Order: sequence, then structure tokens, then C-alpha cells
Amino acid sequence: MPYQIIPGWEPQSKVPGSESSNPAEYSAILKNQKKILPNGSGGTAEYNRDIRVVTDARTGEMQLYETQIGLGDLLLGTYSPQEAKWSPNKDQEGQWNRYFSPEFNPKGEEQLNRITSSTKARTVEIAQIIADDRGLSKNTGITDATVTALKNTPGYQSQNNTETKDSVSEEELKKQREDRDRQIAETNADPLAPPVPEDPPKTEPEIGLPKELENIQERPKYKTNMRYPIDLVDSFQDYLKIQMVKYKPRGLANADGSLALPSRPNTPGDRKILSTIFLPIPGGISDNNNVDWSKADMGVLSSALGNIAMSAFTGGDALKKTSEGLVDATANNTSGIKIALAKKIVENIAGVDPLKRTLGAVINTNAELLFNGPNLRQFSFTYKFSPRSDGEAKEVRNIIRTLKQGMSAKKANNFLFIKSPHTFFLSYQHKNQDHPFLNKFKECALTALSVNYTPDGNYATYYDGSMISYQVTMSFQELEPVFDSDYEGGAGGDQNETSIGF
Repeated sequence: MPYQIIPGWEPQSKVPGSESSNPAEYSAILKNQKKILPNGSGGTAEYNRDIRVVTDARTGEMQLYETQIGLGDLLLGTYSPQEAKWSPNKDQEGQWNRYFSPEFNPKGEEQLNRITSSTKARTVEIAQIIADDRGLSKNTGITDATVTALKNTPGYQSQNNTETKDSVSEEELKKQREDRDRQIAETNADPLAPPVPEDPPKTEPEIGLPKELENIQERPKYKTNMRYPIDLVDSFQDYLKIQMVKYKPRGLANADGSLALPSRPNTPGDRKILSTIFLPIPGGISDNNNVDWSKADMGVLSSALGNIAMSAFTGGDALKKTSEGLVDATANNTSGIKIALAKKIVENIAGVDPLKRTLGAVINTNAELLFNGPNLRQFSFTYKFSPRSDGEAKEVRNIIRTLKQGMSAKKANNFLFIKSPHTFFLSYQHKNQDHPFLNKFKECALTALSVNYTPDGNYATYYDGSMISYQVTMSFQELEPVFDSDYEGGAGGDQNETSIGF
């Protein structure tokens, strides 16, 4: 069975973590659904969350789930096509109300009607596509008769669920599709309308690898999402996001043929995320931006020789003019030059500086603080993991294992070469976006990982052997310095200071 017979919809059995074995069940992610939650100051605030809608193309039954990264989907409610109504999950009725009850969410009823109408239209479309395909029809048991019966169930006879019709005409279905696409376009919400195709990412030509660098011995797959604590809520809780990717070398030259190396991007872009770890933001966070400056001296002779050398590279009459100027300067400072030469000779013979001893003076060395280059920033985070359940203990174990294995060097085919470890993108997140009041990070290497298995001073485990606590210290270092153009607006661009930056 193809993964997507309609863009944005896939068999529910193919969804990671799904236990569905029903070939007639399809699902889609509805982006940016409005949820009303307390804001911590006695009021409420509106948050955007993703909802998964699952529909059975054979029966017309629908389910809504709140997606939770690393925790699986949370069932909110079920739609009965026979009763033509939604029934909230009793265990999650409060969450349902935050999305769809007018008492909590002024737009809740409108939001639910839009989801219901759009999903019904798509369910009928999916059922008809399956019925028209011999292989899909045989696998799911959906035929033209099934589609007709679906259209005539009470819940599918009307899009607003308030009146009953004997059948759903093709004109009505067309109108439903048009209304669905209009609503989605206005709210910029769900993938219920076909997604806009994106241009394929541009890739740089690969350099042919020697056979010694083929078949790298490395872990092929990691757990996609992990978090601690396991009930960390990313919708209104700030957190540190750690994304692990394969190391990508910069190469020897730029793609445009220049000798300047390309700058590394500050986000993963189209690179595959091997694993993502979500952690609460720890105390004591800081950043330290520094650049390398040092004192440099330049004596009279060094200045003259340097000036002549630069003039030689400049070409033309520059060398002649510089030499003539140096001769004139020498003629005008005969006594000073004699004293400087005498100082050097006496100092070499007797080890005594005659200028200091006799004149109380020194030769001007033109001391100046000069820029040597930028430095690479380092960051360190310390966490104390104290699992509260069997599931959380396994999650902590997976987090530590992923970090350890990801930062490890990779053996090449015959061990003649060693490949680079994976690298990491870090970001402080506020409402699932970069935190505007904390620093940003460039791509980092995990240079050190320290794990203390007995941070409380004594050895103690749970019944299954899991440690009571772990203390983990992660040390990261950025792969590239921070430049002026890395800040929002770039060099010479719009300098609206919407964040602290790097």
C-alpha cells in the first residue's frame, strides 16, 4: 500500500509508535490548532499545538490526538458517524475543552467544525480512491458499496451535523472540498489541502571516497525524540533542545571557486536529524564571547623594511617613492639614527641599554594592541537525572547512551581512517521557538561528557538496577567563530533587535 494516496495523509499503521493494524485507517497532522492554557499570572494565553486526526475510511469513525514529542499521541476524542457527534475522552476532557469548548476557547467550536468538515471530505475521497484500486480494495475490504454506505451514514449526510439528508450528491461533495480548501487557506493550518511542492534542496557534488572510507562502522539509527523529565511540556515550558546530526566537512574551497571557505549554517537546514533531546533549561547558564587581541611592537628599522616590502608588492612607482622617502627621512634624522645604532651595538656587546642609563629614554617601539582573530566559544551544562518511574529510567539511559555514542569517533572500513563524531545543534526554546532573551548557538561538537553514577555519595539502585540518580556534565564547543553577519539583519541589514543573538 502506498504511504500517501492523498498528499499529507498516510496509513496510520505507518506512523511511528502507532499500534494500528487497520489498513483502512489514515491520518494527518493538523498544524497550529489553537489551545487556551493558563499563562502563570492568573490569566490565559493562546498556544499553537499540532493535532493528529485519524479516520477510518471504511466506517467513517474519526479520532483526534494531541501530538506530544517523545511521549506519543494523547487521545482527545472520538467521532461516531452513526450518532453524528464527538465524544471527548473522559480522561482528557480538560484538554478537549481547552481546544474545542466555547467556555474555554472562543474559537473552539469553529475550530472543531472546520476539522470535522475537512476530515469528512477527505475520508470520502480516500474511500473512493481505495475502492477504485483493485489491490487497495482487496486489502481493506472497501468497495463502491462501502463508499455509498459511508456517504449515507448520519454523520456524513450533512457537513454541519444538524440536519439529515438522504444522500450526499457530487455537487455537495465538490462544495465541501471548496469550503475545506478555503478554510485551510484562510487559517494557514492543516495539511488537509495538498501541500505546496518545495524545490529540491541543492546539494554539493560529492568527492569520490576511497574504499577505506566506505562502510563506516557506526550506529545506523537512534531514538528520534527523548526528553527528561518524561512529562516535560514543550508548549508552555522553556527547554533546551539538542539535535544530533552527522558531521559535514567544509571542504577546501568555496563552491564559487574562491579560496574562502563557506560559512557553516546556524541551523540544521535539510540535514537529517539523527536524534533530538529535550531538557529543562538548567541554572547557571551563561555565554562568553571573546576575541584574541595582543600587544605588538614595531621599531624604526622594522617599520622602514616593512614599508619597502609592501611597496614592492604594490608595484609601479610605489617602491621608488618609498625608498626616496626613507632616504630623506634618514637625512633629516642623522643624530637620532646614530644614537639608535650606538644603543644597539652597546647593548649587544655589554648587555647594557645606554639610552636608559644616560638619557632616561627608550626608542619608540610603536606599541599597539592588534587583532589576531576570533576565538571559539565553549558551553557546559550539568544535569542531575533522578528517574521517577521505569519509563523515565529507560529514557535517561537512552539519553546518556545517545550522547556517548554520538560523540564517539567512527571506525572506517579497515581502520586505516577514523571518521569524525556526530555534531550538535543547541537552542534555548520558548513556546517552541528560539528564546528571544537568551543566547543562540552555532553548530557544536560534544568535546567531553562526564557521568557520575553516585552523585549523592552512595551506591543505590531501583529494583531493576537503574541508578537512583545520575549527574551528567556536557561540554560543547562551537565549530566556527561568531561573526557580525550571524546576527539578525546581517551586515548592513535591518538591525531590529528582536533577540540577544549569539
